[in-house]
Amino acid sequence: MQHTYPRKAALAVALLLTASLYAGDVNPPPGPVGPTGRFGPRTEVNSTNTPGDGNSLFKITISGSYYLGSNINGEAGKRGIEIAADDVSLDLNGFSLIGIVGSGNGIHAVGRDNLSIHNGTVRDWDGWGVAAYDTANSRFENLRLSSNGTTTAHDGLKVGAGNLIESCISEGNTGHGFDTVFNCVVNNCTARSNGADGINVNDSVVSGCTVSANANHGIHADNGGSTVVNCTANDNGGDGIHAVDASNVASCTVRSNGGAGIRACNSLIRHNTSGGNTGPAVDGCGSSTVIDNHWY
Repeated sequence: MQHTYPRKAALAVALLLTASLYAGDVNPPPGPVGPTGRFGPRTEVNSTNTPGDGNSLFKITISGSYYLGSNINGEAGKRGIEIAADDVSLDLNGFSLIGIVGSGNGIHAVGRDNLSIHNGTVRDWDGWGVAAYDTANSRFENLRLSSNGTTTAHDGLKVGAGNLIESCISEGNTGHGFDTVFNCVVNNCTARSNGADGINVNDSVVSGCTVSANANHGIHADNGGSTVVNCTANDNGGDGIHAVDASNVASCTVRSNGGAGIRACNSLIRHNTSGGNTGPAVDGCGSSTVIDNHWY
């Protein structure tokens, strides 16, 4: 004789089997469970998890997601955090890395790829705020970089090729506010009162940025092929925007700069507003095309 189960009993068995497929380990490893980020558990940067060495206070040597649980105070002769692995996400978690005279770089991530560094302050380091030159395919977001290079000229943020810099502020550094090489995007950033250019790029895109009171050019797009769009450049010591060879400068506002408002050689200059500069409002040197700009 064939037996049948009541419908409720059959449903309970099905639910039990489904739950067993998705249940976690019934014997998880010992130790505390860290906070969980967008991509899984995260590891706190501290002397136990990321011990430093003779060059750095803390050193990340394994790929993964990391966060700060408190401010980090610098020491003479040492970097703040060294990232010595690819595929690392570092969330400053709203905290600050605070250097002193004689300290190294705030964050040192040279030659590493696929990084994300975001959400905090890096200030008063004697080297670069964030040194990520020769680093590619990485993101730098919501960083505040100030007063770095306390005894010698260093940038707030220095990165390699193919990176994104988004919604960052760089102020009062002795070198450039932001310094990039090729194929980068700098978006919605502010660079103010830096000792060289506010934003220095090569063959890159700068959009929606504000640069003011920097000692040299506000935005310096060197080596050709850059796009500078929807930016504001006021009161800089050199040109407000300086670009070369096959660049596109569009829909920007520049005022009261020590050089030209916009100087772009062999480029397209269109729909900009410029006035009150020591040099010409718009200098379309070489074979530039100048279209529908307003100056006074």
